Amino acid sequence: RMFRCLRIAQTLLRAACLPRTAALTGSFTRRVRLTDCDIFGHMNHARYLHITELARWDFLLRSGLLKQCLTHKRYFVVAGQSITYRRELKPFQQYTVHSTLVHWDLKWMYLEHTFRSNDTLVARALVRAAVIQSGRRVAPVDLYGTPPVLSDEYTKLLGHLEDTQTAVLN
Repeated sequence: RMFRCLRIAQTLLRAACLPRTAALTGSFTRRVRLTDCDIFGHMNHARYLHITELARWDFLLRSGLLKQCLTHKRYFVVAGQSITYRRELKPFQQYTVHSTLVHWDLKWMYLEHTFRSNDTLVARALVRAAVIQSGRRVAPVDLYGTPPVLSDEYTKLLGHLEDTQTAVLN
């Protein structure tokens, strides 16, 4: 747990020194550490989820959403996520995580995290999240306005994310 907190603190310090990003996108580059790997010599599947958390911290700080949350006593909550693995990442291999706020509605914000190494897609995670203030959800449309029109691909992916999470809850 302490190691995780230190990595979050390191990510926030690094993000604070980098330029601000566009409000809906962000990215950061890392190398696979030996502590990220499993006995098979590649990054452990669970570590990807931890890295998406680091990517969200970076995204929140650099996009200005973290400052907005702190100012208004709001917090960011992940309600669910789904990840697809395409390729493995080996020790010391460099990768970049691209984070994009792809859609929002009256309840949820949907973020996509893509892991790439040498322009090759390694993994893709979709995250459903909310901003909470005083125990109530803040409508993302109040934060970002009218959402962009979704492509058919994203409509299908976000529908799948919603369906799998609803099935687990029932």
